[in-house]
Amino acid sequence: MRTFFAGAALVVCSGCIDMALVDGGTDGGRRDSGTSNNEAFEITTLDPDGGEPTWFAMAVEPTTKRIGVAYFAPRGTETNVGHPDYDLKYLEWRAGVTTAPQNVRIVQRTVGVSLAFQPGSGEPAIGMLGGMQDLMVSVFWFQHDAEVVTRSGTTWTGTIVAQNSNAVDCGNPVSNAGFLVGLWPALVYDGNGQMVFAWRDGHQNNPLGWQGSDVESAEGPLANPTIRCVMQGGNGGPDGKPAWGGRIQLVVGAGGQPAMIYDRAQGGADTTGIQLWFQRRMGTAWTAPTQLFSSNDTKTGGTLAWDSMEGYGAAVVDGASGGLRYRSSADGVTWDAEDPVYAAGSGGWYPSLAFDPQTHQPNIAYYVCSQRDGEVPTACPASFDELRVAGRTAGGWSETRVDAEGGWGPKLGFFSDGKRFVVYRDPRSGALKLATER
Repeated sequence: MRTFFAGAALVVCSGCIDMALVDGGTDGGRRDSGTSNNEAFEITTLDPDGGEPTWFAMAVEPTTKRIGVAYFAPRGTETNVGHPDYDLKYLEWRAGVTTAPQNVRIVQRTVGVSLAFQPGSGEPAIGMLGGMQDLMVSVFWFQHDAEVVTRSGTTWTGTIVAQNSNAVDCGNPVSNAGFLVGLWPALVYDGNGQMVFAWRDGHQNNPLGWQGSDVESAEGPLANPTIRCVMQGGNGGPDGKPAWGGRIQLVVGAGGQPAMIYDRAQGGADTTGIQLWFQRRMGTAWTAPTQLFSSNDTKTGGTLAWDSMEGYGAAVVDGASGGLRYRSSADGVTWDAEDPVYAAGSGGWYPSLAFDPQTHQPNIAYYVCSQRDGEVPTACPASFDELRVAGRTAGGWSETRVDAEGGWGPKLGFFSDGKRFVVYRDPRSGALKLATER
């Protein structure tokens, strides 16, 4: 391990659509100007200079209404010719006030990012694909290590927790060889306040490495964590090497223990995700993976949350055949049947799940692209696309429009008073936005 300084610094039915949400309706109608005319949510632009929709992460303190966001933004430079630079930035919104963005790091590779508030200090910690550029290691993967960056005051300090595939023995030559770790980072702190940091190990950046990729974790104090092989892929299985570890998400669930979901990303780092798999930690050991959903295109991946009454909830979209679906489990072992949430045209994309702390009902934010089936993201008509949130009721799922201009990669949360908020990126400009429920 090495440490260095990063610098200072409406009820709906499946397959149906309510036409009140298409043109006008009580939720505010289409926008004709740059200002919000939305009655349900107030929209704030956190950073107008997003440049393009890229990965970001969100953390929240529900009681103080403090939201932190870590995100990538194009820098407009090329440290390495032909490879654009990105700033990894961090900002906060607290009860209506937005801080100026802080520059954390300059990077070229942006395969996921994660954010959590540290126990005790409340300072942000960012899980990322990091490390120092080393052309002797790779002329493409300028970042190739699993890294956690923490803030103290105005200073950001990066700690490398794994540099190579052999940081942990996954029991086979494919899993134990390679340089590319830290993909799709996910970071939480468990019920004991201990760090749990998970990532995908891509090994040698070749077809064998991608198909044999592993899910690994660092657990415990940042200065001296225990590195674990959560799921090895190098030994293969009935359907060959499964390409584990795309778009990992972590939550803290029952007993303060972490649980995770991920998809299968075949043939590369950020390829189309298929299926959705679940694992949870029991004591110090991780359970075998359970397949929760079939999907031929998970878009930005599945979403996972935990509630003291509902238990675990998970949702995913199938961007290829359409349909956003939800499942729940009281114990993480037996899962309810799939519940269709949205299946009209091209929509239900980029889902984000959170539980209402007062009603304990699941809510899911998602993007609606078009009334037409089979639409691609670049062809979503501006006259139709929207960002919505659906909450489960006794009669089904009730939709509310969040933003009539749509939203890429939304992150849904609740404040302690039961009000919802969504952090998201403008699907065209990449501007970072926040919608708070009135």
